[in-house]
Order: sequence, then structure tokens, then C-alpha cells
Amino acid sequence: MKTGYEIKAQDTTAEIMIYDAIGSGMFGGVSAKDFVTDLKQLTGVANITVRLNSPGGEVFDGTAIYNALINHPANIEVHIDGMALSMASVIAMAGNKVVMAENAMMMIHDPSISVSGSASQLRKTADTLEKTKAAIVNAYARKTGKQQDELSALMSVETWMSADEALCHGFIDEVSSPIEMAAHFDLSPFNFKHVPEQLSKAPDQPLDLAQIEALKIEAVNNERKRVQSIIDIANIVNQPRLATAFIDQGVSVDEARDKLFKASEKEQEETIISSQVPPLPEDTNPLSKDAENRSQ
Repeated sequence: MKTGYEIKAQDTTAEIMIYDAIGSGMFGGVSAKDFVTDLKQLTGVANITVRLNSPGGEVFDGTAIYNALINHPANIEVHIDGMALSMASVIAMAGNKVVMAENAMMMIHDPSISVSGSASQLRKTADTLEKTKAAIVNAYARKTGKQQDELSALMSVETWMSADEALCHGFIDEVSSPIEMAAHFDLSPFNFKHVPEQLSKAPDQPLDLAQIEALKIEAVNNERKRVQSIIDIANIVNQPRLATAFIDQGVSVDEARDKLFKASEKEQEETIISSQVPPLPEDTNPLSKDAENRSQ
């Protein structure tokens, strides 16, 4: 079972969760092969709910998933729980009814592909992309009723839509209450051009137990190094009595070094000053004179 991809069926209803990238290639996620195979097992199912939270992914996998859904005899209802970007937005168009959470996002753009080769190979790839875009435009037009030229223009500028905007353009049929999402995606590998600020930051990944244990070991080792470094410096400048105090206070090695050297310099200065002051000669000592006079 893929993380973020699950199918639950009961009697005549089924729920398909796609909380992952589309395709099993560079993005890693839900492949069309797996999806179509699983969908064929839903025989006798009259109603299917597809829950989407996906950054998109492989063009041809997304197209195959879309076609599999619209050709299934069941009534398809799509719920966009978090995001339906790129090819995930195409999959959403397979719904007889499409519901989008108030805080969700949808994005449509021109298909792209990384390719290298000769001029003839590149021309062939460009032709394929144009045909792919035409197929995607048809999917959007089928749902929205918009003209193909208008949809093509929206794709060319990479259009991001809130739920209200998607409803206004006809991509969805209903806006639902906001959903607090637990699943997020790092969108940087997808090379989108105009990612909204709230989605542009890579998500913080939760630490597993092994990472937590490694951090604990690292912290212990760092503390041992700090303690030993302070002791070594204190011994070098002959200030061992100060080392324990600095260690207990949590003083950094750099701060301890500065304080230890200052303490050593001050002690040396006091030693030099005291050694430079000569004692008073006995015959000039007024107390000695007074004592001598009284004895006489």
C-alpha cells in the first residue's frame, strides 16, 4: 500500500484517497497502472468518492487515471481536501460533482517535460506536448463549459485558484468548510513558476525515533567536548578553580576562553606589581625610629 493512496470499499460505495504525487517516476507516487488495476476491482460499486490532495506529477499517468474514472460506471464525486495542482486538477475533472475545501488550492498550467536529443526528436516531443495540452484543455472544457482558447490562456500563465475562484471559473461545483490538512508537499521539485507564498516553503518533516536518538547522542557528545575544552584551557592558563564554575553555568567554550585568559592576565599583573614594590628600608621606617628612641 502506497503512503497517501488508499481505497476503501463497502457494499455499493467506495472511497479513494490520493494524497500523493501522480506517477511512479521522478516524483514517486500513485502510478496509473496501480490505480487502474485497483479501480477495476470495484465491481458493483455505484458511488465512488475520490479525495484529492496532490501536487500533480506525470502527465500520462494523470491522463490515464482521469480516463479510468470517467469511464467507470459509478457516480464519481471528487473532494479536493488540500491541493489539486497540475495533473491532479485534471483528475478532479472526472467528478460528476467536484467539491473543494474553502482553504484548498487548484492550479492549471501547460504540460512540460524534460528531454534531450536531436532536433527532430525535440520537434516530436513538442508535437506530443501540444497534443497533450489539447487533451487537457478538452477535460477542462468538458467540466467548465469554457471556450478552449480561454482555458489555453489560463494554462499558459500558470493560474492558481482559490476555492471561490475555481467555483467562479466552473472547475468545481461546490465549496465546503475548510479542512485542517496533516499532509503537505515540498513543491520545489515541480518547478512551478508562481507558487503562492503560503505554499512556497518546504514543509518541516517530523523526526522519527532514530533521528531523535541520534540527536540525543550528538547533544551528549557536544556537552562532553565543551566540558573537556574548558578544563583544558583552564589548565593551560593555570586557572583550574574557575573551570567548574564555567561548566556549571553552561558557558560556551569561546566565552570561557575569554574569561579564563582575562583572569590569568589579571593575576599575572597583580603578581608583577607586588614584586615591583620594594620594602621600606629599616632606617627609614618611622616606626622603627620611634621604637629605637624609646629604648634609649
